[in-house]
Amino acid sequence: MKKPLKIIISAVAAVALLTTGIGGYAIYKKANTKVEVFPVSYISTSPWGYDESSYGIVTTDMTQDVYISENQVIQEVFVQEGDMVDVGTPLVQLDNTLANLDLEMQDLAIDNIDLQIDSVERDIYFLKNASPVRKEPLEETTGEMEVSIREIPHVLVSSPNAGGTGPDIQNPGNGSGIYEGENPYDGILPTEREAKLKEKKNELTKLNIDRKEAVLTYEKMRREVSSGTILSTVKGQVKSVAGLESGFDRTSPFITVTSQEGFYLRGTINELKLEQVSVGQTVSVTSMETGMSAEAEITSISKFPVSDNANAYGTNPNTSNYPFTAYLTNAEGFKNNQSVNITIQSDGESLDSGVYIPIAYIREDGGESYVYIAGENGRLKKQIVKTGAMLYGYYQEIKSGLTSEDLITFPYGKNVKEGVKTIETDTPSVY
Repeated sequence: MKKPLKIIISAVAAVALLTTGIGGYAIYKKANTKVEVFPVSYISTSPWGYDESSYGIVTTDMTQDVYISENQVIQEVFVQEGDMVDVGTPLVQLDNTLANLDLEMQDLAIDNIDLQIDSVERDIYFLKNASPVRKEPLEETTGEMEVSIREIPHVLVSSPNAGGTGPDIQNPGNGSGIYEGENPYDGILPTEREAKLKEKKNELTKLNIDRKEAVLTYEKMRREVSSGTILSTVKGQVKSVAGLESGFDRTSPFITVTSQEGFYLRGTINELKLEQVSVGQTVSVTSMETGMSAEAEITSISKFPVSDNANAYGTNPNTSNYPFTAYLTNAEGFKNNQSVNITIQSDGESLDSGVYIPIAYIREDGGESYVYIAGENGRLKKQIVKTGAMLYGYYQEIKSGLTSEDLITFPYGKNVKEGVKTIETDTPSVY
């Protein structure tokens, strides 16, 4: 009977030794795993001298419909049915007093959403940096005493005589700002924290969508009141003018002008470039069939985005594109319904000179974009960033949360996770 017992004891000891060895090796490997990081400046680029490119159609068939919104008041009509007009001919004069008031109210609405976003981002930051607790009774107690143990090592945060207010928070956890003061979520249970974080992130996603819609509405209203005089965008004839005597249907065109001669360009502009493009600006047009080039002057930019972004290659997929019309000053070598390449030139002065990094280094989770960088303690951390315009279809602008001096890594791989040690290198990650 003793021999089998010895065999069992030996087997158990062997298994225990093997388990200890494997566990020890895993701990050793984890402690010595390092992820290579390098300065953001090694992979970033500059937007200077960038030309925006897209595709469009050249056509001889063009119609301009002039709509009058509910908050616009007509002062004077300059044309009659049958009149011949050129590009730039005044059609109608508007009184935009009411429209300007509505624009100011929309601006205040955006400010209100920004305040809500800041409040939610503050909650998310404090939740991420809170010290969750688990309450355990002491084995030997004298009086009603309990200890709250933070789920970070070696820190006792409360006792019967504790009077501390918790650590000061000095570094933003989401890149949106610096939040200081006592963390209102210290002491929250881990399960409650995760549920609250999920709730706040969903709220933030909805608020960001609301803000985008509010900004689009504001830009539409701003373009409506930018000029009190509506000009003809086509060279042709006035086909119809609604009467003012008994009112008119604002859902139908007040004035319609149809083209009689010349070539027109139909293209799109990304919403992130709207501030850099205006009526009267010149764009370059190149025939995809013959290679012939010409210049076209923008005559109108739509107030409404298109639903199809097929002609907007290289733009941020989360943004909208707005149709524009341009008149070709010299249409020699072009024909009706011909596909063309459009180049909108920029000297870079109107572009943000922020950080532009390859989109492969940016990940997204729950509507938030983030990168992995080295923290102050030399360990990898997840850094939330705010993204902007696309550049060359390869780079994306980082508006906040990242600088060219930060140490970044390629965000994919089995060792890329928060808390892993980092080592600086001069060679960017290959992907």
